[in-house]
Amino acid sequence: MSIQITNEQYNELLLAGLKQIAHDAEQLGSGNITHRAAQIRANAMQLIAITEEVNTACENEKKHNK
Repeated sequence: MSIQITNEQYNELLLAGLKQIAHDAEQLGSGNITHRAAQIRANAMQLIAITEEVNTACENEKKHNK
């Protein structure tokens, strides 16, 4: 399954994800640290997956346009 998003949408998703990770990191001092760390890791993994998918789509498009 391929997700088609614009560069602007991708940048917005990336920024929102990074803001969420930063927010979660700020909260590490309160509550269950293990749970908060797991949330941060999950958010980071989602950003990595989105980035990899967008990168693959861009590479495929470049190959197709040659």
